[in-house]
Amino acid sequence: MANEKNLKESILAASPFLIKIFELVLTLLSVGLIISPYNNKLQSSTNRAGFIYSAYIGAILINILIIICHFLGERIPKKACLIIAGFYGVFLLMVGGMVIQDWRSIQTSIYLRPSKHHLDMMIASGVFSLFTSFSFFADIGLTLRYG
Repeated sequence: MANEKNLKESILAASPFLIKIFELVLTLLSVGLIISPYNNKLQSSTNRAGFIYSAYIGAILINILIIICHFLGERIPKKACLIIAGFYGVFLLMVGGMVIQDWRSIQTSIYLRPSKHHLDMMIASGVFSLFTSFSFFADIGLTLRYG
């Protein structure tokens, strides 16, 4: 009984770190899925594409930095983690909406008929971006409670 409680406590204490790994995987999936459609000119503007890429790459770099700091034993201030998670939660929520809006405008267009494969990749990237955003918001709760 005591071992189960210690295991549960250790998993909960590690949850802010584990969700960072989860966020990193989701963000890598999102950026990996959006590259091919945007290379085939399926974005509504290059400015939107730049905004979307910068949001994904920023989230990837921040999560890699936090994971490396964890392995090196460096502590990151709690307030900084909360600000970063809140910022990228909102940032990726906007990006997910932008990608889904691009997908919808291309799908209903009478001038463009891209391959279904690229449209599927776009919508998957938008959905993964929304999931990543929600995981950043969950990260705020876990950091407040266990961080």
